[in-house]
Amino acid sequence: MRTQLEAGAAAANLRFYPLRLAPVAGDRAERLAVAAVHRLGIGAPGLYHWSGVLQTRPEPGEGVAQRLALAAARSLAGRDDLLLLAAGPGAAALVDGETCARLAVSGMDPELELQGGNSHEALGISGDLLPAGLPAHATGYVVLGLKCDCS
Repeated sequence: MRTQLEAGAAAANLRFYPLRLAPVAGDRAERLAVAAVHRLGIGAPGLYHWSGVLQTRPEPGEGVAQRLALAAARSLAGRDDLLLLAAGPGAAALVDGETCARLAVSGMDPELELQGGNSHEALGISGDLLPAGLPAHATGYVVLGLKCDCS
Protein backbone atom coordinates (compact mmCIF):
# COMPACT_ATOMS: atom_id res chain seq x y z
CA MET A 1 0.00 0.00 0.00
CA ARG A 2 2.86 2.40 0.72
CA THR A 3 3.96 2.42 -2.91
CA GLN A 4 0.43 3.35 -4.00
CA LEU A 5 0.33 6.16 -1.42
CA GLU A 6 3.71 7.44 -2.55
CA ALA A 7 2.57 7.37 -6.19
CA GLY A 8 -0.66 9.19 -5.34
CA ALA A 9 1.19 11.85 -3.38
CA ALA A 10 3.67 12.35 -6.22
CA ALA A 11 0.83 12.67 -8.75
CA ALA A 12 -0.69 15.44 -6.61
CA ASN A 13 2.70 17.15 -6.15
CA LEU A 14 2.67 16.35 -2.42
CA ARG A 15 5.54 15.17 -0.26
CA PHE A 16 4.94 11.79 1.34
CA TYR A 17 5.85 11.24 5.00
CA PRO A 18 5.56 7.64 6.23
CA LEU A 19 5.56 7.50 10.04
CA ARG A 20 5.09 4.62 12.48
CA LEU A 21 3.01 4.79 15.60
CA ALA A 22 3.04 2.53 18.62
CA PRO A 23 0.45 -0.21 19.08
CA VAL A 24 -2.81 1.33 20.22
CA ALA A 25 -5.73 0.26 22.36
CA GLY A 26 -8.98 2.19 22.57
CA ASP A 27 -7.93 4.14 25.65
CA ARG A 28 -4.80 5.41 23.89
CA ALA A 29 -6.60 6.51 20.74
CA GLU A 30 -7.22 10.02 22.04
CA ARG A 31 -3.54 10.62 22.88
CA LEU A 32 -2.54 9.17 19.52
CA ALA A 33 -4.98 11.50 17.73
CA VAL A 34 -3.60 14.58 19.46
CA ALA A 35 -0.02 13.53 18.62
CA ALA A 36 -0.91 12.86 14.97
CA VAL A 37 -2.68 16.21 14.53
CA HIS A 38 0.18 18.01 16.26
CA ARG A 39 2.72 16.39 13.91
CA LEU A 40 0.52 17.20 10.94
CA GLY A 41 0.07 20.81 12.07
CA ILE A 42 3.78 21.53 12.52
CA GLY A 43 4.89 19.60 9.45
CA ALA A 44 5.35 20.78 5.91
CA PRO A 45 2.44 20.48 3.46
CA GLY A 46 2.10 16.91 2.25
CA LEU A 47 0.52 13.51 2.79
CA TYR A 48 1.34 11.85 6.12
CA HIS A 49 0.86 8.12 6.68
CA TRP A 50 0.75 6.39 10.06
CA SER A 51 -0.10 2.78 10.75
CA GLY A 52 -0.02 0.45 13.69
CA VAL A 53 -1.40 -2.63 15.37
CA LEU A 54 -4.49 -2.82 17.54
CA GLN A 55 -3.81 -4.26 20.98
CA THR A 56 -7.46 -4.93 21.68
CA ARG A 57 -10.36 -5.99 19.50
CA PRO A 58 -12.74 -3.03 19.21
CA GLU A 59 -16.32 -3.40 20.31
CA PRO A 60 -18.99 -3.05 17.61
CA GLY A 61 -19.98 0.60 17.25
CA GLU A 62 -16.85 1.95 18.92
CA GLY A 63 -13.80 1.09 16.88
CA VAL A 64 -10.39 2.51 17.59
CA ALA A 65 -10.32 4.30 14.22
CA GLN A 66 -13.60 6.08 14.91
CA ARG A 67 -12.47 7.04 18.40
CA LEU A 68 -9.18 8.29 17.00
CA ALA A 69 -10.97 10.30 14.28
CA LEU A 70 -13.38 11.97 16.69
CA ALA A 71 -10.56 12.80 19.10
CA ALA A 72 -8.55 14.22 16.20
CA ALA A 73 -11.53 16.34 15.12
CA ARG A 74 -11.27 18.28 18.39
CA SER A 75 -7.66 19.20 17.60
CA LEU A 76 -8.50 20.01 13.98
CA ALA A 77 -11.30 22.44 14.92
CA GLY A 78 -11.01 25.66 12.97
CA ARG A 79 -8.17 24.46 10.74
CA ASP A 80 -8.92 24.65 7.03
CA ASP A 81 -5.57 23.24 5.93
CA LEU A 82 -5.74 19.80 7.58
CA LEU A 83 -7.69 16.59 6.94
CA LEU A 84 -7.36 13.28 8.73
CA LEU A 85 -8.58 9.86 7.62
CA ALA A 86 -8.59 7.04 10.17
CA ALA A 87 -9.43 3.50 9.08
CA GLY A 88 -9.68 0.38 11.17
CA PRO A 89 -11.54 -2.93 11.10
CA GLY A 90 -14.98 -2.36 9.61
CA ALA A 91 -15.17 1.44 9.37
CA ALA A 92 -13.31 4.63 8.59
CA ALA A 93 -13.83 8.35 9.10
CA LEU A 94 -12.56 11.47 7.38
CA VAL A 95 -12.54 14.49 9.70
CA ASP A 96 -11.70 18.13 9.13
CA GLY A 97 -11.74 21.49 10.85
CA GLU A 98 -15.54 21.67 10.67
CA THR A 99 -16.41 18.24 12.12
CA CYS A 100 -17.00 19.57 15.64
CA ALA A 101 -19.09 22.46 14.31
CA ARG A 102 -21.31 20.01 12.39
CA LEU A 103 -21.74 17.98 15.58
CA ALA A 104 -22.64 21.11 17.56
CA VAL A 105 -25.31 22.01 15.00
CA SER A 106 -26.72 18.51 15.55
CA GLY A 107 -26.78 19.06 19.31
CA MET A 108 -23.82 16.76 20.04
CA ASP A 109 -20.71 17.47 22.10
CA PRO A 110 -17.61 15.60 20.80
CA GLU A 111 -16.18 15.29 24.31
CA LEU A 112 -19.36 13.71 25.68
CA GLU A 113 -19.60 11.39 22.68
CA LEU A 114 -16.02 10.20 23.26
CA GLN A 115 -16.69 9.67 26.97
CA GLY A 116 -19.87 7.77 26.17
CA GLY A 117 -18.23 5.49 23.61
CA ASN A 118 -20.40 6.92 20.83
CA SER A 119 -17.79 7.92 18.23
CA HIS A 120 -19.28 5.79 15.47
CA GLU A 121 -22.76 7.33 15.74
CA ALA A 122 -21.42 10.87 16.21
CA LEU A 123 -19.27 10.62 13.08
CA GLY A 124 -22.25 9.25 11.17
CA ILE A 125 -24.36 12.23 12.23
CA SER A 126 -21.62 14.71 11.32
CA GLY A 127 -21.30 13.12 7.88
CA ASP A 128 -17.69 12.07 8.48
CA LEU A 129 -18.16 8.30 8.75
CA LEU A 130 -17.18 6.36 5.66
CA PRO A 131 -19.05 3.16 4.78
CA ALA A 132 -16.03 0.89 4.73
CA GLY A 133 -12.69 0.66 6.45
CA LEU A 134 -10.22 -2.15 6.65
CA PRO A 135 -11.54 -5.73 6.46
CA ALA A 136 -13.32 -6.82 9.64
CA HIS A 137 -10.59 -9.38 10.38
CA ALA A 138 -7.81 -6.77 10.21
CA THR A 139 -5.67 -6.25 13.29
CA GLY A 140 -4.29 -2.82 12.47
CA TYR A 141 -5.25 0.71 11.69
CA VAL A 142 -4.19 3.29 9.13
CA VAL A 143 -4.20 7.06 9.51
CA LEU A 144 -3.66 9.45 6.61
CA GLY A 145 -3.20 13.14 7.24
CA LEU A 146 -3.21 15.79 4.56
CA LYS A 147 -1.76 19.24 5.11
CA CYS A 148 -2.52 21.65 2.30
CA ASP A 149 -0.65 24.79 1.39
CA CYS A 150 -3.56 27.23 1.50
CA SER A 151 -1.52 30.33 0.68
